[in-house]
Amino acid sequence: MKLKYKSRAGINSPTSLSFEKNKTPRLSGDNDIEFTLYTTKNISSHTKKNPNMYNILMNGKLAYKRAPRGSSQDYPTKVIWGPNVYKLTKTNYKKLKKGQVIYMDRDSVHFRGPIIFNRLLRGPKLHMSAKDRGYDDTYNFVLDVKNIKDFQLYVVEKNSSKKKTRSKSKSKSKSKSKSKTRKKTRKRAKRKRKRQTKKKK
Repeated sequence: MKLKYKSRAGINSPTSLSFEKNKTPRLSGDNDIEFTLYTTKNISSHTKKNPNMYNILMNGKLAYKRAPRGSSQDYPTKVIWGPNVYKLTKTNYKKLKKGQVIYMDRDSVHFRGPIIFNRLLRGPKLHMSAKDRGYDDTYNFVLDVKNIKDFQLYVVEKNSSKKKTRSKSKSKSKSKSKSKTRKKTRKRAKRKRKRQTKKKK
């Protein structure tokens, strides 16, 4: 049986408190959460896999730009450049692919992210996941496409890792072919030497 306590004003105060899951910064459970400015408040700014933090968008790239504490305004700040990105809109969301990384500008110290795109749901809606900055938890968010305009989301362009691996494999095959041709030329030179020595005898 729950007990109720009277305050000085004579109003009954509850013994426990409850919060709506979309109105609290500390989220729990495996259920999908609505993607809002409040629910994304505690998303991490970096992870072990993506350790770099960003706080500005320059020339179509994410970057980290900040002068040391106590320095003057004229201090030459060093810019640490990140990957190429494009802004997510209602017209280009179909370009997203599974595993693609998204960063969110909340007009705060750091961009929130990485936010990982998982799949496209009916609606259409975007299903994404991100880690908590204070706990080792991963949350699943759902963003309605019609609400994309309310957020500053930047998608990291897919890197050309496949192309690089192909080029590496091609270079390896070229090096192998060169080594084979060298061996053949060496063998031919040895044969010629043997023939010449035999003729002299």
